[in-house]
Order: sequence, then structure tokens, then C-alpha cells
Amino acid sequence: MNEGKVSGENISRMGMLHFKNDKLPDTKALLRIHDGHIDITIVWNPSDSTFERCFFSEHVFYADDPDRKKYIYDLPRQIWFRDSQGSVDLLGCKVRSCKEKYGAGANGIIDAEYAVFDASVGEDYSRVNAVRTSLDGLREWLGISSVLLSAPIVDSNNRVKEREYTLKCPADSIGTGIPAFDFVPHWAVSVSGDTTELHDLAYMESDSHEVKRWQTHLENHRAMRDLLRISSWTEHLLSIEAVSREDDPLWVESGIPYQERWCKVAELYPNAHSYARRLNYLIEYFDFCNGDLSSWFSLRDAYARGIDPIVSLFSMRGASIEAWVVQLSIGFEALGYQLLQEKGISKNKAGASPFISRLRAIASELGDDWPFNLEQWELEMTESYNSIKHANRAPVDRLQSLNAWRKGILVFRSWVALRLGVSKDQLLFRLQLDSLIHPYVRIEQI
Repeated sequence: MNEGKVSGENISRMGMLHFKNDKLPDTKALLRIHDGHIDITIVWNPSDSTFERCFFSEHVFYADDPDRKKYIYDLPRQIWFRDSQGSVDLLGCKVRSCKEKYGAGANGIIDAEYAVFDASVGEDYSRVNAVRTSLDGLREWLGISSVLLSAPIVDSNNRVKEREYTLKCPADSIGTGIPAFDFVPHWAVSVSGDTTELHDLAYMESDSHEVKRWQTHLENHRAMRDLLRISSWTEHLLSIEAVSREDDPLWVESGIPYQERWCKVAELYPNAHSYARRLNYLIEYFDFCNGDLSSWFSLRDAYARGIDPIVSLFSMRGASIEAWVVQLSIGFEALGYQLLQEKGISKNKAGASPFISRLRAIASELGDDWPFNLEQWELEMTESYNSIKHANRAPVDRLQSLNAWRKGILVFRSWVALRLGVSKDQLLFRLQLDSLIHPYVRIEQI
């Protein structure tokens, strides 16, 4: 258990590309993984248009193949790379660019979304039996550790002379209450020169007897990411660490399979941000009875029309205050509509209810003694939303809109926490430690 993540490394390898198509011959290529990007560079002789057609096909008419049946014109989405270090299955491939100089040569660059290392050439890793991911903050949220630290041994001058670190997973796996989806404690060691680092980790693993697309496997992983996002209102990066196929195990030289093959994954990273600081959570792991998280998965599915738009705010970091208010309000529209029906309001009446009534349906579940005036928030949120949505309304002060949004996020997260069984007293205590409890102010007021 001493392997680190491939995606954080810069890799440059020369080898051969295999396309699993007789019309595209194997060709030399340079595979590079750098700065969150995966790309492959190939070269060809301009006198041979085999690969040229994959890069220029949208803009060039070829007289020797007017029906476009003799050659390949669309680059395969899946390509295999192999060299002396092993093989790599490249998924989500697409053309980026190409250059050609008459009489000299040509090259093209291919981008890939994922690189699956040590996958057997020809095996289709776009569908797998198991996926392992890492989620920022998961281990701390679970409250577990695979690194045990002994008491220091000191000399007569009280200087530390010896300290012992023990690497031991607290369990092989930790159940979640969701079939075929578990938390897996993990540790790793990395050495660089005189520096040795111990990595205390926790992964998520989902598995299936049938091969499935990655996106299907990742549904539960993303649900856990959303739970930690809502609980802390901080981004938690979800990374794919490794995948596995039952029909591609590790083999001994005699041809006998002896071990499940977990292939490490490098993925194309967007410009995402995460935070290393210690976080305060409104919803903690120990709030769930016996670690059974099924109540969250059920809540997320039941109120998806309201929850999903609000969680989508994490993909709108650079958006305006107005966009944040509208996105939050879209979620509140759907959530309030659903809660009104649960309270006995007919579908037609709930659909015709004004926005403020939907906010009241949500806020009514929070009870009294709240850190801020809920009735005042309902008015401010409604005024801000309507002023943005309707061009004939007078614009609301942007600071008021931002603070209405801030309180709205607290209302939403608190509603989720109470629905998941967090006690009111415990929730109120945790809210006092939450960063959003403090109002935004103008710079000149600081």
C-alpha cells in the first residue's frame, strides 16, 4: 500500500499507439501528463494521409474517398499506448490541433480525459467492475487514521530521541449502508531525497458484478462529495484513483491469474480549488446511526430537483452575486414546491404559490430561536430574487442580496442537517462556528 497518485506527477513517455482498427496502423507517439493535462503527439509523413484525415476531415474533401468509407475520418475515443514501462488505456480522446509544413512533416496533438495505467492493450476500460476514488476531507470527516504515533522517548535534557510511527489501517473497509459502496482506509509512503512522507488516506470504492460506465459507478461517490460540500460549504475535490476489471487480472508467467488488477488513473483536471484548512461541519459522520448513510442518499434522491441546483453553485465560483441568488432561488422554488405538497397543498395550488410561500415552507421546518430573523430573511430573499428576475423592478443593494444569499445557504444546509437527524441544539452550536454565520460587510466598514 505504498503507491501515490499518478495525476500529480509529470510524465513523458515515448511509445506506440494502438487503435484497435486495421485502417489506423500502430504509430510512434509521445504521451505527456503535465499540469492536469493528458496529451499525445503523433507525427506522419505528408505523403501518407492516413492520420491527416483524422485531423482535417471536417474541412477537406478527398477525391480518392468521396464516400468516406475507405479511410477513418473520426479519431477513436479510445486509444492504447504502450512502451517499455507498460500500457496505458487512453479514454475520451479528441483532436486538439495539428501542424503541417510542405516537404518537411506533420504532427498532431490528441487530448485525453483519462489515462488508465497498466491496462492490458485491447481491454475496454471505459466500462469497469470497480472504481476507487479519493475525496478531500473524507478521512477527517470519518474520524479515522491509519497512522499511529507513539509517545516520544526523551533524554535527560528532555530532547526527543525516538518516536515510533505505526502504519495500520483501522479496518479493511467501512460500510456505508449502501450496497457495494464502502470506505477503505489506506496509507502510503513516499520518499524524495532526505524527505519521507507518510500519507494517511481514506478511499471510496464501488463495485459491481457487471461492467458499468464510470459515470454510473461515480453516482454514489458524487453523492458523498455533495454531503461534505453541504456540511462544510467548502469545495471537496473528488479524484478517480484507480479502476478494475474482473476479466483483466494480474497473471503469473504460466498464465494463471493470481490477483485483482487495480489500474491507477490520471485524469484531466479542471481549474478546481480546494482548501487544506481544518473545517467545521454542520453534519458529522457520527450523526448517522452505526455509520449508515442511506438516509442521505434517500434525501438526495427524493429532493433532487431542489438540492442539485443549489449544490451546482460550486461550479459557479466566478459568477456574479446575481447569478448566485438566482441559482439558489431555483433550488428553493423546487424544494418549497415539494414541501408545500407534503403539507397537504394540492399540486396546482403549490405550483401557483408565490416564491415567499415556498421559502416559508422550508423555514418552517427550522423552528424558533434561530441565529437570525427568518421572516426578515424571507422578505430580503424574495426582494432580491424578484429584482433580478424582473427588469421592471428596482435593483436591490448588492450587499443585501449577498447577505440574503448567505442566509439562504445556511437555511438550506440546516434543513438538510435536521432532515438527517442532527439535533436542533447541536445544529445551533455548530452554526456558531460556521464561517457563513458572519455577515458580509463593505470594505470601508472593516
